[in-house]
Amino acid sequence: MICGQSKLNVRFNQNSTNPTSSFKYNGKIKNHLDDIAQVKIVIFIMSSKTKETDGRNREIIRNKKARFDYEIIEVFEAGMVLRGTEVKSLRQKKVSIQESYALVKSGEVFVTGLTISHYDMGNRFNHETDRDRKLLLHRHEIKRLIGKLKEKGYTLVPLSLYFKEGRVKMELGLAKGKAVYDKRKTIQKRDMDRELRRDIKRYT
Repeated sequence: MICGQSKLNVRFNQNSTNPTSSFKYNGKIKNHLDDIAQVKIVIFIMSSKTKETDGRNREIIRNKKARFDYEIIEVFEAGMVLRGTEVKSLRQKKVSIQESYALVKSGEVFVTGLTISHYDMGNRFNHETDRDRKLLLHRHEIKRLIGKLKEKGYTLVPLSLYFKEGRVKMELGLAKGKAVYDKRKTIQKRDMDRELRRDIKRYT
């Protein structure tokens, strides 16, 4: 992952005399901790303040809708076969990822629907903005993807693009589409996490 990850543990003891021990969880006020021996809340916060010293390691773009629309079963890191003007445009973050998807053709993996805008100084050497681009994975990973994609309901979804040691990488998710009920649960969990972060910040 490009963003740093920090872990915040908050513990509430039933013998605590702290008057601020009551907190808001899932939209309800819980003022009594007598029935709770211990509550442990673990929140993972993805830091957006990753240091970008030379641009060799940084996120380009994230597909924000992917984890809402799909259940991500497994994640792969893939290299990309790109032209010079495409890499320069990616450094300027001139790319759209939301309508893209990946597929396997003749034993190789390609991403389609990924739009990389023309590089301003590219002139006649510019690339095609919407061309299919080859992804680089290990042979055993491709075999696994081929097997899974034969099963009903599986698809390959680009999750993010980023630079790693100066090379463009794609985070690729093996995914299943979510039902409406699952999407509602995702919204509920997202709202709950936001509420928890707000309350923990208030009382710490």
